Amino acid sequence: MGEKRHLSAKLAQKFLDVYCEDKNCRLVIGEFIGGGMLGSVFRLKGQTDRAVVVKISQDQGDAKLRSFCNRELEIMGRLGAHPNIVEGLDAMVFPIELGGNPGETAIWGDVYLLFMPEYVELQKILGQRESMTEAELRDLAIDICKALEHCAANSVLHRDVKPGNIFVLENSGGKVTFLLGDFNAARIFTPDTEGAITSIGTKGFAAPEILLSDEDLSQGMKGKVWLAPGLYNSDVYGLGITLYYMLARKIPDLKYRSE
Repeated sequence: MGEKRHLSAKLAQKFLDVYCEDKNCRLVIGEFIGGGMLGSVFRLKGQTDRAVVVKISQDQGDAKLRSFCNRELEIMGRLGAHPNIVEGLDAMVFPIELGGNPGETAIWGDVYLLFMPEYVELQKILGQRESMTEAELRDLAIDICKALEHCAANSVLHRDVKPGNIFVLENSGGKVTFLLGDFNAARIFTPDTEGAITSIGTKGFAAPEILLSDEDLSQGMKGKVWLAPGLYNSDVYGLGITLYYMLARKIPDLKYRSE
């Protein structure tokens, strides 16, 4: 997907102003809190009832990036509201002129805004604590299984289940809920979908059929894996590695090959 380039707060505000003009509201870009494969995430100022973040992505006129960005929004809309999945509160897509040579047709690209509630990243909690309790791990497993069950029921394969994509919500009574988020790498499998998919995911957490092993890569098996609709075991594998990592604080040294 290329090098990650995070937006400046000034440019992020320019994009946010387009949304605010359309919605007749006033929101201000706050602290930059992270970025992933597709976009930059900023905390918003001006919220009164709940903490909200905005993820801003650009496709730069690239068809592959456009496909990823549009699919993420489609998946968030398809999954809707679920207690164990980070919810997409609102979204907006609009074109911008990227430039071009004088006298030639201008080059255009799209900007994608995705608004979500703000949660604490599980990865940050791991950095502050030596271990999690057995009860917490059990709750995490149950909550993410519920999220994956909902994904499968809606023909969505996440493809990147790991601590960095799990978030934590603690209510006023101290009850902790775990949520699955970041659907950058996700894929929709409708009943008539079958074929090669792009190899994607995080090495160590991704299942063999999602991310080819080094041995496979050395033999020239690059870029494509065959997956059939309904094959959602890959996400369960990612959850299993995540739980192992939570206990051992390392990724298991597994050797596997894709057939």
